[in-house]
Amino acid sequence: MAIGFYFGRYVGALILSLIYLKYTNKLENVTRVLSRLFHSVNQRANSQSAQANQSAQLAQSDQATNAWAYQLLEVSETDSAKAIKHARKRLINRYHPDKIPQADELARQRANEKIHAINRAFQVIMDARES
Repeated sequence: MAIGFYFGRYVGALILSLIYLKYTNKLENVTRVLSRLFHSVNQRANSQSAQANQSAQLAQSDQATNAWAYQLLEVSETDSAKAIKHARKRLINRYHPDKIPQADELARQRANEKIHAINRAFQVIMDARES
């Protein structure tokens, strides 16, 4: 699918290159242009598939071990669900964006991202305990 996307993106450039080569009597350069085009498309598709594979491996490793979630919530794996909920509430209160001055927009954005990470960690732990 990625190759089709990149190919479609470069078809216009290919057509313009061929028209240019035709009118400048340099048709012998067509193969060089085509090989560059397909090399570029293939290289980008390979890099995207490598990134997708890396993301999938990270997701699998996160599912295998939820240690990052326990560390983020500052709890241990043996703590009760009530203690984990309390830790989540405590961290959300600590990092809540409304406790940061309005002028510091970057700090508010970071706090909002931290809240999302805390909620994601809580969800991962609760989902793991349910299964």
